[in-house]
Amino acid sequence: MADEETRELVIAPREDVTTPADASPALTEAEQLAAWVAAVLDGVAARIPDLRAPDPESVRRVRGARTISRDFVASLISMVDTTPVVQNLGTFNSDKNRAALQNRDGLRMISERLAILQAMVNHTIEAQWADVVAEATATYRMASALAESYNPELTPQIKVLRGHLRRKNSTKRKKKSKTEPGED
Repeated sequence: MADEETRELVIAPREDVTTPADASPALTEAEQLAAWVAAVLDGVAARIPDLRAPDPESVRRVRGARTISRDFVASLISMVDTTPVVQNLGTFNSDKNRAALQNRDGLRMISERLAILQAMVNHTIEAQWADVVAEATATYRMASALAESYNPELTPQIKVLRGHLRRKNSTKRKKKSKTEPGED
């Protein structure tokens, strides 16, 4: 990539994010970031030559092609390049297919990096949520204890929160069996 092309992919300042005229004027920082990332990904997609969306008509052909090895195609390219009689068949374009083979390797790198990014984004979502949940449940437990002993005015709010948790009561208790171990 040329320097100019690389610079276009470098993170732009947040004030460069524009919103459509009919969009809500007060976008959160997360929404601005999401819009910027979507625009960057759209720009990346536009730079990939012959990028194709999955379509139902090609699914079987694409799935079947997975069974043919890269080595087979590379060897066939070599055979066509060195054998005039096979070239004369006109059924295989070595130059086009060699470029597709090279493109496949490059696109696989992009795909792997996007998969890593997706895993990181998904983990970030879950880890941030886990932090929120840890604080929320600790606060809920303390507020629940306060409602029981000092602040009964919290009780209606605790009941609402308990409903959101889908819990009947504040603590789960194990049911004791009628017989103790060793008693039969």
